[in-house]
Order: sequence, then structure tokens, then C-alpha cells
Amino acid sequence: GATAVNGEGVNYVNSEDALIRVGNSRVWAQSTANGGFKKPEGLALDLFSEENRFAVADTQNNRIQLFSFNPETGAITFISAYGTKSPTPGIAADPETFSTPSALDFAPDGSILVADKGNYRVAALTFDGSSWTWVASYDFTEKDIITSVACGMDEFADGFLIANDGQERQCISFHSKSAFSPDPSVNLGIDSENEFDTPKDVKFWTVD
Repeated sequence: GATAVNGEGVNYVNSEDALIRVGNSRVWAQSTANGGFKKPEGLALDLFSEENRFAVADTQNNRIQLFSFNPETGAITFISAYGTKSPTPGIAADPETFSTPSALDFAPDGSILVADKGNYRVAALTFDGSSWTWVASYDFTEKDIITSVACGMDEFADGFLIANDGQERQCISFHSKSAFSPDPSVNLGIDSENEFDTPKDVKFWTVD
């Protein structure tokens, strides 16, 4: 995954080598220590604040990690890590745990949404500068394999898009947070139309 703001920011994530590049600096460590990774699959920049933060879905360590960066120097600072491996992965897994989280995104309200792929859900978290709060769990079904999540503004601010790699879904769909349903309210690529085959990523963007 790769992302940037006006040409600055995080350049790419290399999952196999557990490498994240910011400018000319690199974050690399194949470990369970803070700042270390095991096959990270997702990355998101905080586009809704001026804190120069990014978060990483540390997939095989079953957690997410939060960092700050200096776009002028490329310096990276570890802030916090959150999450443990679900003792019983799947439907109705314990809150505050993950099973191969594959993607994440910052929301306009300051929360972070995580595609908790192995638990068939999207988790909403907040971080207040010192501690994490598990805000909500948007639970899907075993037909839904959520590989990516994206948050937008304006008419999309109340919900999120997902890329659904499930055997019976194969779609990109929008879901409201205030009136959540696992059934797509708006979608592209339902099976009968054969528009997608194993979608892996989804993003919002704006054009000035």
C-alpha cells in the first residue's frame, strides 16, 4: 500500500520485508516489539488533523501501530500499539482483539477504522494521546472477507467503504455507522454483475 499528501508523507509498505519508507527514512524490524512488524498489510495517513500521523495494520502481529512523522526530515516516532490476537477468531470474537487485520483508515471524527479480516468485522477505535478506546464493532457475516476499509467526508462521513473479498459478495460497498447493516446499502460488483473478482483495496480521494 502507498499513500502521500501533496507529494509528502509515507511512500510505501513492503509486507514481506516489514518495511515502511517515509521520505529517505525507513521503519524496519521483523519483531513483536514496538515499532516492529510481521507482514504489515495496511497503512493510512491521518488526513483529518494536522498531527502528521500514520497508522499501520501490523497484520501477523494482530495489532495496529500509530506513528508520527516529520515530512521535512523524514523522522519517524513510534506513538503507541494496540490489540492482541483473538483467542477464538471468527464471528463474535472478543473486543479489543484482532485476527489478521488487513487495512485501516482515519475517519473525520478522529476515530480509526480497522478491517479485522479474520473476525469478519470493522472495528472503530480512538486514541486520546495516552490510551486507546474500543468504540464499536461493525459485525459482518462469514460470507464477508473485509480486505480494506476507507472513510470519507461530506455525505460519506457517517459511514465507510469496504472491499469485500467474500465468496458470496465480491463487491465494494458503503455502510452507515449510525444505522449499520452488514448488507450493502450501496454497492458495486455484486456477483450477478461480475464486476469484481477478489477486490483487495478501496480508497476515497478528492480532486481540487
